[in-house]
Amino acid sequence: ISTSAGAEVQRPLATVVIGGLATSTFLTMIVLPLLYGYFMNDERRGRKNRSRKRNVTKAKFWLVPVLMTVSVAAFSQSSELSLEEAIATGIANNRQLKTFELQVQRSKAFVPTALNIGKTGVYYGRDANNIAENNHPLYVVGVSQEINFPTVYAAQYKANRAGVSVSQAAYELERQRLSKNITQAYYQVIYLQNKQQQYRFIADIYRKFSRSADAQYKQGEIAYLEKLNATAKQQQVDIQQKQIDADLQIAYRQLSLFLQPKEDIRVPLQELEPVLLNKDIQNNAGLKLANEQLSYERALLDVERNLWLPDISVEVFNGTNRFANAKSYWGWQVGISVPLFFGEQKARVASQKHSVMMAGYSRQQYEVRYNSTYEQLRNELEKYRQNIDYYQTSGKQISDELIKFATSSYEIGEIDFFRYIQSLENATQLRLDYLDNLAKYNQTVIALNYLIVE
Repeated sequence: ISTSAGAEVQRPLATVVIGGLATSTFLTMIVLPLLYGYFMNDERRGRKNRSRKRNVTKAKFWLVPVLMTVSVAAFSQSSELSLEEAIATGIANNRQLKTFELQVQRSKAFVPTALNIGKTGVYYGRDANNIAENNHPLYVVGVSQEINFPTVYAAQYKANRAGVSVSQAAYELERQRLSKNITQAYYQVIYLQNKQQQYRFIADIYRKFSRSADAQYKQGEIAYLEKLNATAKQQQVDIQQKQIDADLQIAYRQLSLFLQPKEDIRVPLQELEPVLLNKDIQNNAGLKLANEQLSYERALLDVERNLWLPDISVEVFNGTNRFANAKSYWGWQVGISVPLFFGEQKARVASQKHSVMMAGYSRQQYEVRYNSTYEQLRNELEKYRQNIDYYQTSGKQISDELIKFATSSYEIGEIDFFRYIQSLENATQLRLDYLDNLAKYNQTVIALNYLIVE
């Protein structure tokens, strides 16, 4: 049974449903029949052995809670993951990433198709124009083969290897995107856990204040309006706390969507800390994919250009007949096939040139957007950093003192109800603003560390 704060909302809903079904099944099918048999056995033998029954009764007293505890604990387990473990789980389980991995394997399997030699021709015929020495026509059997110019195969192999590089770059980009999404979802859970703890602290203050207001109203020390306001504030905070609980459930579901785990997960409760910015942002996966795509289009253009070259044909044949004094006559011929009509291939080359230009512009556009996004995120980071620095240097102390002195001043009557509520709201708003800014700061740092231009 989990004892950490907020555990009741940290488990996904499936844990509650499945755990409840499993626990009830375990109790119904195993524990209760055993207890029933145990108790009924003793009832039947009770008249014969009273002293033994007293001992068994003591055993029963301890047996029931032990069995109940074991049954509940057996089905209330969830896996607690660190960020590194969460990323590893997502990479191992995420089905979207697996499709990119299969695309890499598919590209590698496609590489040997570069050597696409055509089918071999076999023929047999009678040549009446070809008279052998025995004055009879020859029966000719032969084998023919036509191939592309050798440089075509080299160009196609290079293009296929470039295709593998494209699929590998796409896989790496998707892997980084998944790692980014997992990291952001993981820190979103931590942020909501901290916000949940903060609202519990606030709710506890307002709950005590509401009870105090009720007591003061009953003693005639405050007006009914002040009591109503105290109750309204407490209920308002309770509603906000429930909303945070729901947001935390949603965040867990989002994290599970990326991880696709085989068991329930739980993020350990920890203080929300600033994420470290990776200052050495090199080898951007998106930019690498754009470069590989450009190289691939250039390789395809090289293939189309090589297809201008003539095809080569080779033929080997043998002629003979079945008459007296027949001999075998071997022959061979080599030829080339030169295109007389260039329109189709010329159009293919022109089309592929446009593909190369498109890939080049896409690469340049990605670089422009990358630099623009980077500068924008850095500016946002500085904005959030200023708010965080303010809270850490003075805001936290101001918040603590506001709560402390407002509470003591209200208790001794130095300030009225509305001044007290205003002080509490200012103090709690400072804390909540800090958490909000720190969460946005972390999300921005993660976006910079895994900078991907969509």
